[in-house]
Amino acid sequence: MGLDARSNVIVGRIKYVRIKEVESVLTFDFGDSYHNPTCAITLKGSPAGDTGNYYGGTNYYGGTNYYNEGFTFANRVSSRGFSPTGRGPGFFFSVEVSAKVAFRIVEIEIPAS
Repeated sequence: MGLDARSNVIVGRIKYVRIKEVESVLTFDFGDSYHNPTCAITLKGSPAGDTGNYYGGTNYYGGTNYYNEGFTFANRVSSRGFSPTGRGPGFFFSVEVSAKVAFRIVEIEIPAS
C-alpha cells in the first residue's frame, strides 16, 4: 500500500552532499488540485575555511602539512525536511535548481505513512 495523499500529511527529506549553497524548489502537482504548492529548500554549502590542503602547489606531502587534511564535509550526506500543503489522490513533484555552482542531491525520500 502506498501513500494516501488525501488523508495523510506529506513529510519528506532531501538528502544532499554539502558542496556550495544553492536554493532548490520542489513543486508538487496534486491530481485534483489547481494549486501547485512549492517548498523552497536551501541546500547548505561547506562552512568557510573547509577547503583543506591538496597534493601540489605550496603544500606537499610531509612537513607540517598532512596530505588530505581538512574537508570535514567532503562526501558527508546532510538532509533537510519539507512538507508541502495540498491534498489529492496522487501527486507528481519536480525539483528545480537555478544555480551555476556544483551541487549533488543524493536522495529525495517521502515515506509511506
